Amino acid sequence: RARSTEVGGADAGQTAARPQRVSPLFFCASFGLPSLLLFAFLSGRGSALPHWTTPAWLALTPVAAAGCLALWQRFRSALIALAAVQVLTFAALAGLMLVGGIATESGAQAKSQPGQMLDTAPVNPFADLHGWDAAAERALTLAQSKGVKTLAVMNWTLANRIAWYARPMPVKVVFRHFDQFDLWFGTLRPGESVLLLDWSLMSFAPPVGPRQFERGELLDQLPAMRLGRQIAHFNYLLCRNWQGPLEPPLGRPG
Repeated sequence: RARSTEVGGADAGQTAARPQRVSPLFFCASFGLPSLLLFAFLSGRGSALPHWTTPAWLALTPVAAAGCLALWQRFRSALIALAAVQVLTFAALAGLMLVGGIATESGAQAKSQPGQMLDTAPVNPFADLHGWDAAAERALTLAQSKGVKTLAVMNWTLANRIAWYARPMPVKVVFRHFDQFDLWFGTLRPGESVLLLDWSLMSFAPPVGPRQFERGELLDQLPAMRLGRQIAHFNYLLCRNWQGPLEPPLGRPG
């Protein structure tokens, strides 16, 4: 009996000393859920880009796989139907991206100038996938003809799109918002002149006036065409003599 007690006590001691094993699914969720909850909390406080939550979705991939396996064992037919819907949805989205969406600029909107975005402007989330290479090529040609060594946009989101195709020419952001472009290309200097590119689906009034550029001149307009349809257009302005910082107004994308 004493030996049995001793053995039992040893087993209990080993059990107590054995570390608790953390569930792999809990481990993955502890990385993914905090990021998703943070972005859900901040979702109504400004603009966001889809890829910002990508690390969270990657961390949750094993959790999703385990859930699908459990559901597959119980609801196989329903999952097959759901997978078919997802494949069709993916194909439809891929098709819309290839054709540039279904919205088309027409009438006054097709010729709108910077800051004149009409309320009837088409909503086309796929338009920003097309036209930036041609827009950069035209911008470089105009900048060279005017002796300007810098391109500019009003918002850092637009800089993301044009800087790749315009490299190595610097692209500066007029609205003051510290980002990677300040590190790569610097900020506007007093007296600097730029070629400003404006995109019709995120259009801003020309930054001309006190503490902005001294004067601006509309040089050209380039339609963004896809399969014979105009899905957006670009305006090019020659802005001369930067006179100071421009703080981002409230309500504008940062």
